[in-house]
Amino acid sequence: MRSKPTAVILPSLDFNEHKPALGRVLDVDDPPKLPFTCPHCTICFGQHFPATVQVTDQEAHQLVSSLVVDARQDLDFLRQTLTDHADFIVTRWKKKSREKRSVFLSENVDVFDKKFAAIHLLHMRSSPENCDFNSELMRSLQGIDNSKTKGWLSHALRRNRITKMTSANQDTWLLPYLDSDMLGEDSSLLLALLHHRTAQELEDWILFDDMNADLSEHFGIITQTFNPHCVVMQGPDFGKLVKWNAEQAHRYQIIDFTKAYNILQAQQRMMAFLRKCVAGLLDEASEPPTQQVHLKWNQLVSTDFSRIDSMFAWSTDSVRSFHSPPKFDPVETHELAKSRHRVLLDHIELLQTDPAYFQHHTRRMLLALDAI
Repeated sequence: MRSKPTAVILPSLDFNEHKPALGRVLDVDDPPKLPFTCPHCTICFGQHFPATVQVTDQEAHQLVSSLVVDARQDLDFLRQTLTDHADFIVTRWKKKSREKRSVFLSENVDVFDKKFAAIHLLHMRSSPENCDFNSELMRSLQGIDNSKTKGWLSHALRRNRITKMTSANQDTWLLPYLDSDMLGEDSSLLLALLHHRTAQELEDWILFDDMNADLSEHFGIITQTFNPHCVVMQGPDFGKLVKWNAEQAHRYQIIDFTKAYNILQAQQRMMAFLRKCVAGLLDEASEPPTQQVHLKWNQLVSTDFSRIDSMFAWSTDSVRSFHSPPKFDPVETHELAKSRHRVLLDHIELLQTDPAYFQHHTRRMLLALDAI
């Protein structure tokens, strides 16, 4: 789901066949200005999709600016609301039972109801016939003898069912890590999402939202819209239309319009989702109390919304959705590479010097081979 290759290249099974190495060795003393060669590099290729709609420059500007303005307005509303009513929001949300939280989400936002929603949506979109479709189809085709009419009607019903499935749950299609079951099960998730999305700027979430937009891109939930310009995704000109520039595109400072428009739609949807949730909680009181200090909220932030429910199944990917946005730290990456290299050297040394260690790993390899 996270890659969009043009073709699958199968490796040769002839191990004696010698082929020239791909790429070239970079000179440390004389590095290239850019590490990519356009127009066929993977960075630029991933920003272009087969578009179905083309818009003029004026239309493109209106589309992008409206998304950015809406997202920023919702972000300002959320920040001000947390400044005034953070503890009230925490209290109202945590007092609800799991069932009431799920009902609240179903009434206020458009998320899928089952946990691990992306898997369910993927299955429903690609195989609607497996979702109680056959019985409905057979009832619709009863009494029709003409094979061409049956084929046409069957195709029309299938397309209609797909349209209904994709028009619903729009929040989850664009934000595939959100569903009412998981958000209702652990009360800290929505609060963590609210904090991290409001504590950071929109541009800080670009890479994360780009990665999660694949589900809606692949299955046509988002209409692929083309314009020859790019969109600035960093700095004070965020959302501005500019001409393509290789160096800026490779650094993701600007993104091709098709991809940028998809990301901005996801960001606007996220801000709208959080605003609807917060507004729904505020509406439960005629006059929500305004406080200067929010002890409950500050405690949650200081503990990074620690999840104490040991029954909840967490994974690295699921936690990342409710944490601060991923950022590239060259020092951290270098230290990680060095630590893994040291571990590998220790492993090789022990294999050569410690008989018990060698025997242990030999037994593990034999067990793995027996399992195959």
